[in-house]
Amino acid sequence: MTATVAPRRLLTGASRKTVLTIHIASSVALLGSSAGLLLAGLRAATRSEPAQAHTIYELMQLLAFSLGVPCSFIALLSGATLALTSRWGLVRYWWVTTKLLLLLATILTGALVTGRSIDAMLDDTAPGGTGGDGAQWTLVIAVAAQLTMVVAANVLAVFKPAGRTPWSRG
Repeated sequence: MTATVAPRRLLTGASRKTVLTIHIASSVALLGSSAGLLLAGLRAATRSEPAQAHTIYELMQLLAFSLGVPCSFIALLSGATLALTSRWGLVRYWWVTTKLLLLLATILTGALVTGRSIDAMLDDTAPGGTGGDGAQWTLVIAVAAQLTMVVAANVLAVFKPAGRTPWSRG
């Protein structure tokens, strides 16, 4: 008995356009959120008044959790759906695989560095806080890295550089 490979199920027409629109919208929103977080982080880090910085860090926390996190996961889910239901595949071409890795790195940076740094800065700038230990610059660097990764993923989506991975079939 020979094993058969199930044919890839392709999204076509309106359903593909819907998923593509969701993916583009969430990616652009993530780009805007990352840029906004970077500007806010720079502004907060250069404030001499802790109360002003604290207010900005509160806004950053709201922006990160109400826009950044949902947009990251929507972009991940919609991008994976598009990849798995198209000729591109998830690990067939380097540009798709790299986009996936960049988005996963963006999410991990947010979870492991950005979120924790915002929390630390909220504590440091609160009344009676320690005043800071350099976490504000860790936050700025982390958000700048996230923005760079999101921009790089968008560039890959537009230019689609050639090159198949070793895992591609045929």
